[in-house]
Amino acid sequence: MLSRIHPPESINNFGIVDEQRYDTDDGILFIGKETNNFSHARYRDWLFWLSRQSSLRGTNITPNMWYNAGRWACLLKEPERSEKDIAAKRADALCFIGTIAFTNVNKVYGKNQSKEEYYRVARSDIAGRVLRQEIEIIQPKTIVCCGTGDIFLHHVQDFSGKVIFMPHPGARKSTQAMLCKLKKQF
Repeated sequence: MLSRIHPPESINNFGIVDEQRYDTDDGILFIGKETNNFSHARYRDWLFWLSRQSSLRGTNITPNMWYNAGRWACLLKEPERSEKDIAAKRADALCFIGTIAFTNVNKVYGKNQSKEEYYRVARSDIAGRVLRQEIEIIQPKTIVCCGTGDIFLHHVQDFSGKVIFMPHPGARKSTQAMLCKLKKQF
């Protein structure tokens, strides 16, 4: 009975990072692949903490992914800013994570690389049902697929908002090139 009330510790739920800063009228949902070894409670606390930081130096966090996610959120919120200006931002970029909602296709602890196991879970009916329910609850106006475009299209055919297809934010690509790719999809 308790498992119906509290999610198991091996499953992470997601959603709005900072309820006070999320703009429901212009909501943005980022869809990532999978969680890397975070417990449920620790992940929620960590995302909120991250959105309040100015630097990730001295932490064991892979910063490029989160700096890039913040930069993308910044460009979506402030499209008049130049890609060059946003690419140079680090501290300013992190605060924008608090303005988005975030989920992963695979809710179970993952690894740091997507393999066949991820694709099996990601294409499952339950992953699709959960993703559609999250979208229904959060009601974003824009969805940013972070290396998850094929999975999103597999599970969600009737989203009426804007869908943006991007590589994973931690991809080894030029920050400015990724921002240009994002802007072209406006």
